[in-house]
Amino acid sequence: MRHRLPSETKRLLIEALVFPHVRYCISVWGSCTATQKNRVQKVINFGARIVTGLGRRDHVTPALLELGWGSVDDRLIEHDMSVMRHLMTASNSSEILRDQIVSRSAISARRTRATDGGQLQLPRLDTTFAQRGFLYRAVSRWNEMLRTGRS
Repeated sequence: MRHRLPSETKRLLIEALVFPHVRYCISVWGSCTATQKNRVQKVINFGARIVTGLGRRDHVTPALLELGWGSVDDRLIEHDMSVMRHLMTASNSSEILRDQIVSRSAISARRTRATDGGQLQLPRLDTTFAQRGFLYRAVSRWNEMLRTGRS
């Protein structure tokens, strides 16, 4: 069916049937290693190859840009920021996670750029494995977003 369906139909099928699984993988495997993220990226790349008709050896980045499909890391950042925004604003968000998010102004009495800018306190973690976890990863990206002024 790959050669009989129009590319727009193939795109809709992949976005409807494959990407929900990719989103789930990203939310569950967010703290995985680069090797494991690469496996998920290969699924996205394969979908782009099917939609655009690229061959196995053709470069897939232009097709991903044309389709508007970000990389696994882009999708992970988008997911983390979405969850953080929900935790920070919604009253029905997870109370357990919300209690672990502490602003720097609640920790320090001194006025600094971080306290005035509304940044959050990074949890103290000893290992790089723990730093790949959601809370550390999302808080550090949230602070980066506040520092750079991007939303």
